[in-house]
Amino acid sequence: MYLQNHKKLLTFRYKYCKLSLNSTQMVRHFIFVIVFFFASLKLFSQNDSLISSTVGGNNQFAFDFFKLSTERNSSNFIFYPEGISSLAASLYIGMQGKVAAETAKAFCFYYKDNEILNAFDFILSSNNGTQSSEYYHKTSNYCILPSKYPLNKTYQNQSEKVFNTKFDSLDYSVSVMGNQKKLDSLLSTGLSSFHTPFFTFEELPADSKMITCNISVLNADWKNKFSLKTTKPDYFHLNEKDSVSTDFMNQVMLIRYGQTKEMEFIEIPFNIQNSLIVVIPKKNEGIFELEAQISETNLNFWLQGAHKISTNVCLPKIEIQQNNDIKENYLSEKAPILFSQYPNLSAISSKIISISLIKQFGFLRMDENGIYSDKSPNTDIVNISETSVGSETFCANRPYIFIVRDSATGSVLLMGRIMNPTLNH
Repeated sequence: MYLQNHKKLLTFRYKYCKLSLNSTQMVRHFIFVIVFFFASLKLFSQNDSLISSTVGGNNQFAFDFFKLSTERNSSNFIFYPEGISSLAASLYIGMQGKVAAETAKAFCFYYKDNEILNAFDFILSSNNGTQSSEYYHKTSNYCILPSKYPLNKTYQNQSEKVFNTKFDSLDYSVSVMGNQKKLDSLLSTGLSSFHTPFFTFEELPADSKMITCNISVLNADWKNKFSLKTTKPDYFHLNEKDSVSTDFMNQVMLIRYGQTKEMEFIEIPFNIQNSLIVVIPKKNEGIFELEAQISETNLNFWLQGAHKISTNVCLPKIEIQQNNDIKENYLSEKAPILFSQYPNLSAISSKIISISLIKQFGFLRMDENGIYSDKSPNTDIVNISETSVGSETFCANRPYIFIVRDSATGSVLLMGRIMNPTLNH
């Protein structure tokens, strides 16, 4: 009995082997699928690593830039970290030697070879230009050179494809007024809320060879909009002695709320995966102590301790336009070689190019519908009951820090502080 069963087993194995040997094409396909599967896993793993590195570097730069800039600026301050990182990366791929190493350190670029192209191509293509009725995000770089400075074609193609860079030229032989008009027209394209000029042609050094700038746009509707009926004037405390009257939006929301001995914060969701984090000190003059504490590590720690609760939210309406001189606020200290007379930018052009300015133009409106960078306020306000009462009260009636970040990746898209909501610069 055992021998018979064993014989059947041997016969089965033989037939299986014979079938397999006669089906070499099927075997090859099977092997191809296995190889492709493991290759895909490796690719996804590499993408995850690049995304993590890109987001981590962007956020590290964001907090470093914020701290250094606010130390030198006592007023309102806003900037778009991902836009500045994109602009810096578009220059970085054209650098060689010491200036490349210095720039990588200043902007926290942790890459090998061409990984930076793959990383930014993935990040920017996934959210740059995303547009719907409730959300729009875009960051654009502009590179302006004298008309007789030829660019390296490989560099130009990579910068256009990956970093959404637009190239144009100015003829330095024509009148200053003519160049100013062209510059304003170029930089204001599609940004109706900006008021030109962003900077004047007279600001440029006489021996300018290159201008680079970044314009970032972020429009997002609240998941639960505020009501015009509950917006009313109140006092914003500039310090212990001085206050200004401004319009505050009021709403009861089920949101994440947290606090420590020194501060409290909320996270308000937008209609997409991003959210606004507002952090206020408990003391009227505690903003500078709070700025010393703010970091990605501390922010993540605070958010982990937050809990969802019905909260009376009171936020001032704001409208701010600001030009950030990235050279003066950050790079003059972090990357001085970049602005030397002969930085090694040989991958950009065969000509000797020096960088004159790196600036970002920012505009922010926060109203009952959400936050906007380049469009007029909406009118489709949702009516909210004025008699609702939350378990907690959060009123941003003193200087505060705000952060907009992508909830999926944790990338900081917009960051700043409000010292006086009645100022528009």
